[in-house]
Amino acid sequence: MEMQLSTILILGAELISADLSHALSRDGYRVWVAMSGAEALDRCRTARPDLLIVDIPPLEAKKRTAMRLIREAFPIPIIALGSAEVAVESLDTGAAHFITKPVAVDEVRARVRALLRRAGGNPGLSP
Repeated sequence: MEMQLSTILILGAELISADLSHALSRDGYRVWVAMSGAEALDRCRTARPDLLIVDIPPLEAKKRTAMRLIREAFPIPIIALGSAEVAVESLDTGAAHFITKPVAVDEVRARVRALLRRAGGNPGLSP
C-alpha cells in the first residue's frame, strides 16, 4: 500500500516561499503557497494541509492572526519563521516550532519531517 503524500501549506513572502516550496516538493510533499492570511484560510478549507509554515515579518499582525485562526479551526502542526522579536508571540499563538531568520532550508526540511513523523503523516524522502 502506497503512503499518501503529505500536504504542506506555506504562508509567506515570495522568495522564502519559492525556495521552501521547491525543496519540499523535491522531498516528495504536495506544497501549496498562500501570500495572504485569507488565501491561507481558504487553502486550509479546500486542501486540508498536514502542516503549515508561516513566514512572519516583524510588524505583520495579519499573518499571526491567520495562524491563530488556522490553529483554532484545523489541528495541524505549525512552523513559524521570523525574527527573534516575534518568536514568543508566534509560539504563544500556536506554532509548534519557531525558526529564527535567516533560515536554513535544510533545518526547515528536518523540522517538517520530525513534525509529520510525530503527527503520523508521510515524513517525505530522507535527506
